[in-house]
Amino acid sequence: MVLRIWKQSFLGASFALILPSFVLADMTNRNISETAKVDMNWSWFSRQIEHHPDIIAVRENMNAEFARSDGMKQPTYNPEFSTDWEREGEDNSYSFGLSQTMDWSDKQAARIQQSKFLREVVKQRYELALQKKAAEGLTALIGWQVAKQQSELALSQEVRLGDLLSLIQRRQQTGDLGEVDAELAYLSLSQTLNLSAKAQAELKQAKTRLEEVLPEWSAELPDKWAGSLEGALFSESESPANRLVAINDIDQYPSVLAAKAEWIAQQEGVELTQREISADPTFGISTGVSGEENVIGLSFSIPLNVRNDYSDQVRAANSDAISAEASYLSVKRKQQFALEASLASLNEYQQRFERWQKLATGREQRSSDLLEESWRSGDMSTAEYVLALEQRSADLAAGIELQAAYRLAKVDWLLQTASFPF
Repeated sequence: MVLRIWKQSFLGASFALILPSFVLADMTNRNISETAKVDMNWSWFSRQIEHHPDIIAVRENMNAEFARSDGMKQPTYNPEFSTDWEREGEDNSYSFGLSQTMDWSDKQAARIQQSKFLREVVKQRYELALQKKAAEGLTALIGWQVAKQQSELALSQEVRLGDLLSLIQRRQQTGDLGEVDAELAYLSLSQTLNLSAKAQAELKQAKTRLEEVLPEWSAELPDKWAGSLEGALFSESESPANRLVAINDIDQYPSVLAAKAEWIAQQEGVELTQREISADPTFGISTGVSGEENVIGLSFSIPLNVRNDYSDQVRAANSDAISAEASYLSVKRKQQFALEASLASLNEYQQRFERWQKLATGREQRSSDLLEESWRSGDMSTAEYVLALEQRSADLAAGIELQAAYRLAKVDWLLQTASFPF
């Protein structure tokens, strides 16, 4: 299928974007193919997802439904053995009988047909649970990355302002700078200390969330795990044409497939209900002794649906089927709009992020050096320098947030298109 092939290549490209800070290490000394690298790293990640208690619970529920589905394939009626003994005077009478109710309306065939779609329902729900947990894991990983970058930025700003304050205090002693300059640096440093504390707390919270989703994760692992995801992974496979293929193939997504299977199962349920209310005959044969004579008997019985024709059950089954159809159409419609919204969001963030990358490339260190040189040379006052440092820090923080928003948009697109390959 075109969609499944596209998923494999697109996922690799997306992972390269999702983990850009991890992709600078040991790229030149590896002989493993790019495809093998993707498989290796995705294997670790998918194992964490599949072993998560939430997924285990859903998987075992699926297995239970599979067992119930297998039970629906079994014959409707078992044979029945009966025995009877009587004593009349000095004579003993006894008999042995065997009877079997016949599945005259072939309920078993209807159950088998319905069980196929019930299995598909739970299978797709399990697939959907995997997709959501994978998105949750990547979202937690991105959150940790953002918190780490924000923390590093805040600490860097704290150190820079601390050095500035120390330098100003030394220059005060020579009369080069006054009290106002020191006060400005002090005020800015005080604000930065608050931001640093907040960033450190958010980093610890993000780490906790990530450890909950990925049990084997540690702060040292990402560099080892994702260090080989660059190279050919960030390819052109994720083109606008491929994105449109995903939208046009909406019937292949787990939520839609599950809803459709539920609808068909309810339709099969109408047929099963109609067959179940049909009366099935029971045939029996018995043999025994009555007094001194051998006795052979035949029996026949059939329920008479005269007091209750069970028409209410048929109407209920029909209503369930109509409701399931409406739910299927609703799920499909919601998925369509979710895909379109996710695609629009991804395209917008991608355009802005790529533009930001062009603007920001190489500017971080240059701007820092330029600002410091201008202040030392007297071309910039201390107030202007402190304000410029704050603006630079805010600009870098905005870049981190934009990059994170783009990554999250990609994760949402992967989720909406069910592109995680389990």
